[in-house]
Amino acid sequence: TAYALIAYMTAYLKAHYPVAFMAALLSSDISGRNFKRKDSVVEHMEDCKRMGITVLPPDVNRSDAEFSVDEQGNICFALSAIKGCGGAASRAIAEERRRNGLYTSLFDFCERLDPGTVGRAAIETLVKAGAFDSLGRNRARQFAAIDRALQSGASAAADRRCGQLGLFGDDDAP
Repeated sequence: TAYALIAYMTAYLKAHYPVAFMAALLSSDISGRNFKRKDSVVEHMEDCKRMGITVLPPDVNRSDAEFSVDEQGNICFALSAIKGCGGAASRAIAEERRRNGLYTSLFDFCERLDPGTVGRAAIETLVKAGAFDSLGRNRARQFAAIDRALQSGASAAADRRCGQLGLFGDDDAP
């Protein structure tokens, strides 16, 4: 009886709230990803396609750590579902974007995030996955700029640690 009740509730949610249901289903399978064979996330994305639900590619200015639904009823790909970009880095990216607005460039991204949380490997993975495509530059140029962006980010982090403001910084101006 209990199994029948759960099956009924699941079927109801899938029939009446298909986009939210599929986003939750995709998010529930992130931790069990297996990158050596076809995993359940890929199968669920194929189900979304059959159901006519659009799954948008990863984007640092749109995606959260988990799969989410945007205003147009599309599913935004989860940053933590990308191999090499862990949960802590994904949460830090989404939280910084919520607090201080959209990222404007790879340099802005590196300057705003702690390099200990979002490191080189995560940034390289995000560039390869196309998560920076909305910022306007092609992936090869973004990948080539990672070293300079990380240096800029490390410099900004050092300035924040010692309380240094930029010459024209208005953050604490009266």
